[in-house]
Amino acid sequence: MAEDEASSDDEFHPLDLKEKINKFYTENKTEKKIPSMMMSEAFRWRLSQNDCQNRGYILDGYPVCYQTCKEVFYITPNPPAPKPKKFDEEGNEIAEEEEGDPEEAEDAAKKYAPKFQSHIYPDSMILLRGKDDFLRKRAAGLKPEENTKWDPENLERRIETFKACNDVSLF
Repeated sequence: MAEDEASSDDEFHPLDLKEKINKFYTENKTEKKIPSMMMSEAFRWRLSQNDCQNRGYILDGYPVCYQTCKEVFYITPNPPAPKPKKFDEEGNEIAEEEEGDPEEAEDAAKKYAPKFQSHIYPDSMILLRGKDDFLRKRAAGLKPEENTKWDPENLERRIETFKACNDVSLF
């Protein structure tokens, strides 16, 4: 079987993801990282597979913050594109009257509301916390060849990024 062929519906989705990622890299040749939405979609697909559903799973290092957690465990459908505006002969915008049933508008709002993916959401989690000074001290004790992403400049940037992405006000 060719690498890009799917023999079942379960195998089709990763091919779709692969195509999206290849298209992204084709259109953005300087990018080195896959956008978090694509990563979250891949994680969502993987967590919904039979082995993860029946045996469980461990996530280490992803999602990295509250926003990526929401991307993995909530699906937010894309609303339809807005209707183009209409203009009269003088260039003034023509206001369209709102038509339709209020219940239809409510149904549309529900249709495009984020949907929680309870079937992949973990039953429990372990959170390891460390004080900033402990992390700095531990990184300082690494050998130079082990210290690529934990050098003082990178470490400070990573600590600040973590704090900004996981601020209590986001929850």
